[in-house]
Amino acid sequence: MAKAYLFTNSLCNSSIKALITKDDYIIGVDGGINTLDQINLHPHVIIGDFDSANLDNRFLSLGIKKITHEPEKDFTDTELAINYALEEKFSPLIIVNNMQDRIDHVLGVIASLRHLHRIGVEAMILGDKQLFMILKRSNKFNLPIKTTVSLIPLTDKVTGISTQGLYYPLSNEELTCDRARGVSNEVSEKIVEINLREGQLLFVVNFENYEEIKTLIPNNAVDL
Repeated sequence: MAKAYLFTNSLCNSSIKALITKDDYIIGVDGGINTLDQINLHPHVIIGDFDSANLDNRFLSLGIKKITHEPEKDFTDTELAINYALEEKFSPLIIVNNMQDRIDHVLGVIASLRHLHRIGVEAMILGDKQLFMILKRSNKFNLPIKTTVSLIPLTDKVTGISTQGLYYPLSNEELTCDRARGVSNEVSEKIVEINLREGQLLFVVNFENYEEIKTLIPNNAVDL
């Protein structure tokens, strides 16, 4: 299946285009069409109430497929875009959001990530300096040494965590949502392995350029 990039209303470096292939589907989410205009990337569809979009945005008048929703609704524009992507059978989903704006919006996007994880859809949030994903039971990544990463429990506790390739290792241990023990670890080996038994564990990867995390993008990944 083709993966979909959902561009939300946030800052984005134009070098993100190096991650996108010709088979990928681009969704402009409300003010995210401002971002797409700035980096000169054409969407396949634009979705939202467009209250945060620039009125002179060229994508509003280019004949691009447009799905308009009323401002008063029970879903965020990001949720509506996710629902559209699921209906069209796109997978995985890459939500482009720099996660540096209002904390309520940040928590809302993470809630969407949790929903996708719960229903078994592969997804991640991609900013201009950070990547967020909820880990599977068994995970293996190729990351540059010295990369800063964090393990954040999204459930009350995450059990049976074992890691290899991190400066501060864990061996069949537990992290809880009321402690910050998993914050700011560091990659010490080229291959990082993280396994867990139960719970939702958010993996946060800090990076300087998109090339560093290219192998983490589903369907772009290389064999380790």
